[in-house]
Amino acid sequence: MNNKTELYRKINAIRPDIVERLISLWGSQEFGDYVGRLFRVAVETKVPLRADLEAAISGLVEEHRREFPQFDASTEVKEQAGLEQNPNFQAINGRFPHIARRIRTTWGSRGFGEYLNDLFNDTRSGTRQGFPPDILMALFKIQCDHDQEFPQFASIIRDIWSVGGERP
Repeated sequence: MNNKTELYRKINAIRPDIVERLISLWGSQEFGDYVGRLFRVAVETKVPLRADLEAAISGLVEEHRREFPQFDASTEVKEQAGLEQNPNFQAINGRFPHIARRIRTTWGSRGFGEYLNDLFNDTRSGTRQGFPPDILMALFKIQCDHDQEFPQFASIIRDIWSVGGERP
């Protein structure tokens, strides 16, 4: 297992701007929010994070959860084990491990719903292939599981016309 210093060094070698912000936010609720934004921006801009950078950031998130459980509802070991045992998560992890990594990282935070919303919507100007039906269903079910376990982060849509922002 990498320790915190090693993870910071890995991130610094790739993106020093990110490591400075992570260090300044360490030990605060904003740490998880910032990581969620990093992943969301990568999806929105269609510029994915390098796999080694994503893995190092995910490792830091795990360290932060262990050290500061009060800032993250998903830090209990049994909750993480529950996610790993979830058949929907297993199906996603089997076919799309990079998506499973982000689900694991954002589980129990507002960033989870935002990430899944980005997956469900075409952000690639019509070039996104979509998911196989079984994986799409697993994503929907895991979103329901998350909303049930963490209702404070569930999106409640009362007016379908407000979802897109502007009305026709």
